[in-house]
Amino acid sequence: MNISEYNELINSTLDSDFELFFAGDDAPTIEVIESFEVEIACKLPNDFKALISSYLNGFYAEAKEEVWPRKQGGAYWMFQYALVVYGLDSGLPDWINIRSEVKDFRSRTNTNLIPFMRTISSSEPYCFTPEGKIMKWDNDLQEAQPVIGTFFDIFKKELEEIKSFKVRAASECI
Repeated sequence: MNISEYNELINSTLDSDFELFFAGDDAPTIEVIESFEVEIACKLPNDFKALISSYLNGFYAEAKEEVWPRKQGGAYWMFQYALVVYGLDSGLPDWINIRSEVKDFRSRTNTNLIPFMRTISSSEPYCFTPEGKIMKWDNDLQEAQPVIGTFFDIFKKELEEIKSFKVRAASECI
């Protein structure tokens, strides 16, 4: 997996109705990522490392409010207007920094999971196991459920879903 595949995916899925934010040129080196893996006792998947070692580190995509107005109530999907992929360091704020999220999540769940991505209104992130397998946290069950696919597969699925929700939100606001 290389960064051009991520660029192609993002450009083919998200349109100008989305704002994109990321750390830019301050991506961590492979040595910093490997040191982090030792710290958290996890082997991160290569496709995830490809993203966080690039300018896309700390990825955040949000539908613009004028096309997806924020509501006070409604169906769960109405609050899924943004996708967060946690980045590593690079001066990122805690809410998008994987180092901070791991510490907070492990403290709350008493697990050894590594949260790496979630939709903005969800408290149920996708996580890696220490072996690098993908799980999704379930707050009701207080445990992680297995997810089939690679990081890239899940990232693609979530981008496509946020795009479909954006179309739905725009059509329902007319």
